[in-house]
Amino acid sequence: RMFYGDGYLGLPKYAPFDKIIVTASADSIPETLVQQLKIGGIMVVPVGTKMYKITRLTENETSTVDVHTCAFVPMLHGI
Repeated sequence: RMFYGDGYLGLPKYAPFDKIIVTASADSIPETLVQQLKIGGIMVVPVGTKMYKITRLTENETSTVDVHTCAFVPMLHGI
C-alpha cells in the first residue's frame, strides 16, 4: 500500500508496526512514529545528517543507535 500524508504523523490506523523506514530527514526523532512501533519493533530514521536505528524495548523505553552519517531531503510538517 502507498499513502500520501504528513510523515510525522505516521499511520496510527494501521499500527503497531514491526518495522518503520523513514525516507526523509526529520528535524528530530518523531515520537509519534516511535509510539506506533510494536514492542521489539525497529525504526530507521535520518535526523539531520545522522541515521539512527531505534528499537522499542518496552512501552516507555527505546534503544537508539547512531548508525552512520547520511544525506536525505527534509521531511516537512503538514505535507
